[in-house]
Amino acid sequence: MSNKLPPLEEIEIDSAEYKKSNRRSFVKAGFFGLMGVLGVGWIFKMENQRELPWLLRQVNNMSDSFWKANFSKDARVAEATPDGKPFRVNGDAGLEETVDEKKWRLKVEDPELPEALLLTIEQIRALPSTEMKFEFKCIEGWSQNVQCRGVQVSEFMKAFDVGQRSQTSLSGVVKTPYEYAALESINGGYYVSMDAKSLLHSQTLLCYEINGQPLTVENGAPLRLMTAVKYGVKNIKQLAHIKFSDSPPADYWAERGYQDELMF
Repeated sequence: MSNKLPPLEEIEIDSAEYKKSNRRSFVKAGFFGLMGVLGVGWIFKMENQRELPWLLRQVNNMSDSFWKANFSKDARVAEATPDGKPFRVNGDAGLEETVDEKKWRLKVEDPELPEALLLTIEQIRALPSTEMKFEFKCIEGWSQNVQCRGVQVSEFMKAFDVGQRSQTSLSGVVKTPYEYAALESINGGYYVSMDAKSLLHSQTLLCYEINGQPLTVENGAPLRLMTAVKYGVKNIKQLAHIKFSDSPPADYWAERGYQDELMF
């Protein structure tokens, strides 16, 4: 077995080739890294559409279209048994620290009403109640099984004859829902847009009780929206104003660039 070393010239040549290879790899890595940085920078410097760069807004719109095409008002979210823990308090946008239930009124506006309805919590609690158990999902990534009681929005609309326009047809006058409703908190500091399909879903309630207990102020007393077909950001607390229309109303988080539908 020979221990003879290769000529010095060969070692120097190999070393030079190794350095060239390293330089080429370094230049390539630097080039593609720079392109990546510039690409990301380009995305975020593109023309904004409602506070999101154009490309991201298009992806967002595609997601909206998918959910609109695949969401059925007859599909129900699976029932989930509550875990026995107090319902998590999350988010305080638009909340008042104290609420006087005796003075509180739910203001309901409908284009066909000569003036707005002003309803007490007793009038709402007097309607037939519905209980539902589901997995409440927050857009932040957490979830909690919850049991809530209230009146279905669809039943509320029937009881007070609101949220539907009158149209004349060959068979007579028919009622069809307005496309949207704007919902606002007591002080107007938080507001959401709800589409008719979600609002009329059987798992969408005007809620006044959670896990067998009346709502706390932090969780939306005296009345809040609870829906199994939307993320938590749509489940507005301390609800005090509902306005029906055919035009998309303002939405607190949509104005900040989030997905309009926020359903799953």
